[in-house]
Amino acid sequence: MLVTSNNRRPRAFRNPVKALEVIRELGLQSGRFSLEAWRPDEVEIERSSRPDRAAAMKQTHANAAAYDKWLREQVQASIDDPRPSIEHEDVMKRLWPASKR
Repeated sequence: MLVTSNNRRPRAFRNPVKALEVIRELGLQSGRFSLEAWRPDEVEIERSSRPDRAAAMKQTHANAAAYDKWLREQVQASIDDPRPSIEHEDVMKRLWPASKR
């Protein structure tokens, strides 16, 4: 029987493939499994609410949106810059003179 690491209760899986992956990660390559007590239609797997994770995910998305906005502004400012562009090859020639190549 697989149990949770926190409170040692039987572990429930929504997806049987995930259960098999966990078993394989534990190093078991073969085994016998009984599905007699498995009633996926009868039992809804309890999913505890995690407001701390929800808040963290909202903050992560807000940070990503702020970064995306900043990055787009930087790219647009570069595009709008009236100064002439310098080709990559010219920059590299200035950084690494021919004697160092």
